[in-house]
Amino acid sequence: MESTINQRVSAMAALGDDLRSLSSGEGQFYHSFMEAVASAEVRNRWFTPQHSLNAAMALGEMLNKQDLDIWISRYKEKDAGISSKNVGLVLPGNVPMVGFHDLMCVLMAGHVAQVKYASDDAVLLPFLINRLEEHNAGIGEQVSAANALLKGYEAVIATGSNNSARYFKQYFGKVPHIIRKNRNAVAVLNGDESREGLSKLAADCMAYFGMGCRSVSKLYVPEGYLFDPLLHALSEFDSMTQHDKYRNNYDYNKALLLLNKQVHFDNGVVMLTENPSIASPVSVIHFEYYRNVSDLEELVLNQAEQLQCIVSEADIFEGSVPFGRAQHPALWDYADGVDTMAFLHSLS
Repeated sequence: MESTINQRVSAMAALGDDLRSLSSGEGQFYHSFMEAVASAEVRNRWFTPQHSLNAAMALGEMLNKQDLDIWISRYKEKDAGISSKNVGLVLPGNVPMVGFHDLMCVLMAGHVAQVKYASDDAVLLPFLINRLEEHNAGIGEQVSAANALLKGYEAVIATGSNNSARYFKQYFGKVPHIIRKNRNAVAVLNGDESREGLSKLAADCMAYFGMGCRSVSKLYVPEGYLFDPLLHALSEFDSMTQHDKYRNNYDYNKALLLLNKQVHFDNGVVMLTENPSIASPVSVIHFEYYRNVSDLEELVLNQAEQLQCIVSEADIFEGSVPFGRAQHPALWDYADGVDTMAFLHSLS
């Protein structure tokens, strides 16, 4: 039973209602979701219940009816006489349900998704698809899981590491494709940030153990910057050190910094060290000093292909996201700045 665009919008909005209701901590959907969360954590210890809840509620915030209507109105619906395409999806698994946006775009564009779920995130996304099917049976006909290799695809959206992206380009290069590789977020500070602002920035850094493509892994700070207030804000996440996998990373990276006699700041939760690299290992945040914002703008522009977003307070950096919003993208905040919906509509 094929669904219309309005029916798919309604189903997504209903799922958004479901996900926002999780904050109540009660109800049948909450208990069903938490059962899926428990199964997901067994498969992947990085997916703690709190992180899975946070990711779900961020999706719920995104999937509100008003924004869905605004978003979908930007794209011309395919003519009824044009057949849907088989779109292969190779999804990442670094953050709970991180592949949902790509999957949603394929569904909303009216195509059929052949999904290769990441082994680390093979529970929660299928749970959401099942819930969508309860709201609109036609959506279930648009999704199939690929247990091994993708077959019969007419286009591909694949996300992976920098290394796997090279293989993706070779393997999928003969069909229309979007290939995504590693990206991170950076923050620009000027030293005048409020305590509340630094607390929000700390969340941007530490959410999902800093493993998301929108996680802040690098700080740009003015010369002479005093790190104590930021270190204090980051210490609010001291409960992370009770997580065995995070603690192992912290201990290992601390040992490396000490063995290499590398200057760093350490608050017992996370370490800050001066390093020009955008990407940083789990439990470490890099920083770099700057003299003026104009020079920094040029530096950041040259690194644009490594960046998912830039965060700052009070718009001190043009085009930046406010502190605390890095992990809350809107529907139209496309990964890597590539309009996924426009790509999918171009296939028709």
